[in-house]
Amino acid sequence: MPQIQTDPTRLNATEIMTRVVIVYGISTGEVLARTHREAYQTAVWLLRRAANEPLNTVAVRFVVSASRISAIQDAIESTPLNPQQRQALEQCKVKQWPLEYFAIRRRSAPTAC
Repeated sequence: MPQIQTDPTRLNATEIMTRVVIVYGISTGEVLARTHREAYQTAVWLLRRAANEPLNTVAVRFVVSASRISAIQDAIESTPLNPQQRQALEQCKVKQWPLEYFAIRRRSAPTAC
């Protein structure tokens, strides 16, 4: 694998935003301005999980606090994904988090292997 391409399955922030915009059928400006709440929250979550952007970077991008970003992540990960979130997740190829994880995360404590 070329050294430049250290993680070929991880998308960058622009690619994540493009996929969210397509899934929700809105403009990037609407996501960044937070006028479409669900699209904004999905973008925040995917930037953290799929692009692995630092918490503060995502907070600055959306002009909110880091604690707000954490709260959004927790809210999305504690409930089953809706169809649009699932579609965005699948388009972003997040391999480290299986889809089933989000439906059961808060219902049971992790077990030790």
